[in-house]
Amino acid sequence: MRKLTFAEKLILVVLVACTGAIVIVGSYSFYNAKRSIMARTFEQLTSVRTIRQRQVEQFFSDRLRETAMFASSQSILEMTPALLREPDQDLSLTQSHMKTSPGYQFHLQDYLDDDDYCKSLILALPGGKHIQLYNANPNDESTIKTSLLSELYNETGKREGGLIMDIESAEPETRHLLVTAPVRDNGESMAVLVMEIAIDAIDRLMFDEAGLQGLGRTGETFLAGKDQLMRTPSRFQNKSATHTLVNTEATRLAIAGHSGTKVITDYRGVEVLSSFSKLNIPGIDWVICAEIDLNEATVPVYRIRNNIFLVSAGTGILVLIIITLISRLLTRPIVNLMKATDEIGSGIFSTRVMPESTDEIGKLTLAFNRMARQLQQHAEALKKEKSQRIRSVLDGQEIERQRLSRELHDGLGQSLIAIKLRLESLDFDADPKAQQIIDNIRESFNRLIDEVRRISNNLMPAALHEFGLENALRNHCEELSAQTNINLQFSNNGSPVAMSRKTKTYLYRIAQEALNNVVKHSKASQVKVSLHKEAGSVQLIVEDNGRGINHEESCKGKGNGLYNMRERVNLLHGTMEIKTAAGKGTSISIHLPLN
Repeated sequence: MRKLTFAEKLILVVLVACTGAIVIVGSYSFYNAKRSIMARTFEQLTSVRTIRQRQVEQFFSDRLRETAMFASSQSILEMTPALLREPDQDLSLTQSHMKTSPGYQFHLQDYLDDDDYCKSLILALPGGKHIQLYNANPNDESTIKTSLLSELYNETGKREGGLIMDIESAEPETRHLLVTAPVRDNGESMAVLVMEIAIDAIDRLMFDEAGLQGLGRTGETFLAGKDQLMRTPSRFQNKSATHTLVNTEATRLAIAGHSGTKVITDYRGVEVLSSFSKLNIPGIDWVICAEIDLNEATVPVYRIRNNIFLVSAGTGILVLIIITLISRLLTRPIVNLMKATDEIGSGIFSTRVMPESTDEIGKLTLAFNRMARQLQQHAEALKKEKSQRIRSVLDGQEIERQRLSRELHDGLGQSLIAIKLRLESLDFDADPKAQQIIDNIRESFNRLIDEVRRISNNLMPAALHEFGLENALRNHCEELSAQTNINLQFSNNGSPVAMSRKTKTYLYRIAQEALNNVVKHSKASQVKVSLHKEAGSVQLIVEDNGRGINHEESCKGKGNGLYNMRERVNLLHGTMEIKTAAGKGTSISIHLPLN
């Protein structure tokens, strides 16, 4: 057997090494891309599932509140004693009978007909007697059994608040979804108001075109009960509600109270990515799942795999050709190339090699320089892309903060004020104890409204963009000082300068993060916040007299607080300097150019 020459050995060794490197890099790239895509898909499923979960929970919360409001209405409170005084007879009256009976007028038709969630409204009395106050479909012959109404009367009458019941049945026509509320007079239960929810209302809430956005061709969200039967239609099966058994690992974990994501086999026997959780609805044990087929979710993964195989094969061929050309010319240019390669490997992409000839070695040198330039461009592009992604995340957080702030202020805040006004309109002069309770509730509402306003202002302070960064920082310092008993001093030096909306927002968030770190970790008693402005730049300084921070960790950027501050400063092309010593406090200085 002929011995291999040195050049041939070099070619063989380099070829094996390059092939191994290509396989390792390709495998790592494939599995890393697969993990990233799977994680992104799980996040998307969880986002869809969370939105649907909140909608369903809010729906039942609204029905409980609405039923309680009906039960405490003046019409019901006047009607119930009169019905209780009637002799024992069948009180299963119709709406038309109520209109002919003096004092039984109950204006529900116009209110409930505007929506399509209420199937019927029944007033259950002791002894199984009841009266139907509203029926969305008079031709519907399905009724709630008297025994069930008696059970609801006994169960709800013992409770302070309302009750939600999912009456399970093998036959859909005998299945009921009920919301009850006690009718009380001076604390005594006289009757129970029962609202029957139309099953179609839940179906429409879960299964609409908007609900399928972001779920691709095979994604779906559905509800299931503790009996593991679907409560909403399936995207793939007809008449699946209360008929399709969903005995999967996801539903079992959710019924047991767990929430999370997992790759499972679904009720069709198909491998899917599932995000699951238990609904927080008192009285019923339902779970919600958002799922998408594994095959659809991993289509980009296998496309990447094919591209990696093609690139690896092409790279292998190119490496083989290059090594064959240079294997016989082990001269100084090769040593220079090796040194330059080491520098490139260590991240110095600005390395270049001057060609010493016009032959193959010279061409290889030029090729190496082109590769170095491309790597440098790629590195700069990756750095730019990272900055853009971080900017998108931070801007997305600000947008979400603004949305939540508006919803708290315009939605929850207005609702609380409306309830407060209704409480203030009540008059219990004849009953001092009731008046005292109402006064306590009013005070609680005042505190709750103030807390909602405080949270809304923390999410997105109105003063930041309406009155400027200085006023927003001064207000934040004053509020934080009042809450923590830390002596917070704010000073503003320099003439006013024009700052972009993003610069003001980022500076405010940096100061907010720094002050939060001081409150949580520094054990400081005095903090100074200074804002220095001059033409073309602005400087923010936060100083405290606390115990200091670990300088090594601060330099490495450990911790979300410091990391977020550094990233915001980098996005604004500024500098951040931290000076600290154990027991001597910390000074954080931010300098931003405004051009």
